[in-house]
Amino acid sequence: KHDTEKRYFEYISSIDNNLFSLQPKSVSAVDKEQFLIKWVHTYDWKTIKKELLNLSHKRASKDDTLKYLSHPVRLEFLIAIAIKAQLPHIKVVPNYPVDDEGIPTSTAGGNQGDVECYEHDKGILVEVTMSEGTTQTKTEVWSITRHLEEFNRHTTKSICYFVAPSIFIDSERQIAFVKQEEKLVIHSKTIQQFLKYIEENDTFYREESID
Repeated sequence: KHDTEKRYFEYISSIDNNLFSLQPKSVSAVDKEQFLIKWVHTYDWKTIKKELLNLSHKRASKDDTLKYLSHPVRLEFLIAIAIKAQLPHIKVVPNYPVDDEGIPTSTAGGNQGDVECYEHDKGILVEVTMSEGTTQTKTEVWSITRHLEEFNRHTTKSICYFVAPSIFIDSERQIAFVKQEEKLVIHSKTIQQFLKYIEENDTFYREESID
């Protein structure tokens, strides 16, 4: 009990450090992959594919967990799960922050790619976006190029998959320019194309052009 309103407001404005922290708990790459494995066991492939196709058409989810995630966050989460589900030998490290259940709290940030994958000594960066049209061209390809350049410093060889509901023609032209001028490999794929690719192939790293 408090004698005055002032004392009461002073009490409720103080932070209980047992309940709330200004510093998020760091989660290691190993822990993030273990979280992914848990979600691979939670969702079967049919469900993962259905949810990603929902995003391809910008439809909402009815799943009790996924329905609370925004489209961009849900896309990063599901793409990471999909890769681990279909290519279990790949080390998959998503860069989005997570809660204590491994559910993303936002999209990846901090000048790093969305999902980092490792196949033996080679690196595969997976960048995803819900943006389309001219917005996609203005906001995605150049930042992906920066992320891939940074990623290149930590791997023997690396490539990137760029995944979106649709790939705008101007984005394709930018990607071709980056390949020619910077010698960086970026494979652009729609969500549907990406799903088909990981279903039909047991190797993730591909330098050459792929359908």
